[in-house]
Amino acid sequence: TYLNPTDEFPPLSVSVVVDVAAPLALQPDGTVALTGDAIERAQERTDLLADTPGVALTVAPRPETVEALALDGPQGVAQVDALRADAAARPVLARPYVDVDLAALRRAGLIGEANAQADGGANIIRSRLASEPVGGMWLSQSTLGAEAARLAVQLGLNRVLVPPSAIDDGEDEEPTVPTAPVRLGEGGPLAMVSDPALAAHFTDGSGVLGAHRFVAELTIEWLEAPANRRAVVVHLPPDAVLDPASAAVAVNALTDGQAVRAVPLDQIFGTVPPGDDGPATVTPAPHEVTDDLLPIAASLDSAHARVNGLGGLVEDPLLASSLQQSLLVSTGTDTPDEQRPAYVDRANTALGAVSGAVTLPDQFRITLTSRSSTIPVALDNLSNQDLAVR
Repeated sequence: TYLNPTDEFPPLSVSVVVDVAAPLALQPDGTVALTGDAIERAQERTDLLADTPGVALTVAPRPETVEALALDGPQGVAQVDALRADAAARPVLARPYVDVDLAALRRAGLIGEANAQADGGANIIRSRLASEPVGGMWLSQSTLGAEAARLAVQLGLNRVLVPPSAIDDGEDEEPTVPTAPVRLGEGGPLAMVSDPALAAHFTDGSGVLGAHRFVAELTIEWLEAPANRRAVVVHLPPDAVLDPASAAVAVNALTDGQAVRAVPLDQIFGTVPPGDDGPATVTPAPHEVTDDLLPIAASLDSAHARVNGLGGLVEDPLLASSLQQSLLVSTGTDTPDEQRPAYVDRANTALGAVSGAVTLPDQFRITLTSRSSTIPVALDNLSNQDLAVR
């Protein structure tokens, strides 16, 4: 009886988040270099998406990776085309252009960069995938911390997805994964905690056997409290080897209408009740801020403002976009501290090349003999490209 969901026995909501991301590809000199493994991992995930049509998965591509794939050549372009086709039918999670540490931005006086990261990431998804990303949600790394949790709410990020390592339960053992949204610290956002044990069935090399174990464990989870509306989130990490065929067996089983049901991640927060007394509050695990952004803080602000007008000046919007992306990468968590100034210097060097490229004539006097006349002004362009001058 339980295996036929009714109003009394609702199915377990399962959100599978397909993370498409690669190591940082944009280099300090503006070139793009993706590893061969990055292409393979991306293809495994696009193959999974293609093999599971109609299943309500959530796709979470990192914008910097999408842009790198688009510029990488035929193989990368094919992955972007596959993601674009899938984005027409499934939600795409909004992400910053590169992953950033909100606490590190705040301490360096660069919290405004969070908005720049959000805009830069959304623009890539709109232009490359022809999709409007689902915003208001944050995909956390191993820890988030109480400071960043509060900052997320201030920035309008009221929902987060965190791994169990981001929760401090006061014990040495792995914390229990809750099956409903929880409050991440006092004043923090609502959080769903992903289940790495379930995700491991996709990446541990067990093939179809792992797929059947995945479904069996979800069914057992539902049977433990079939009358309660609950949910689990399975976050497929971007760097793990994935067998698309066996993974598709597990994912497609979520549509059989029995004990489990696939739903988009954002839907869980609106349909799974957090409890009779509201969401339980959990303590964020301690978070160590290691990104040193202070050395670039002053130059980064001015570079952003100047780069914004560069596209119109040099009549090359792609150059301005590339320089903006370098500035965004300069604050990323994957960017080595010693390389951060080089990303900002790239933009400043390009700006310097055009800032003095147009020279005016020496001061001169002219006498107007009528109400209207033409004043000859000779401008010299010392650069090697056409410039639009006002």
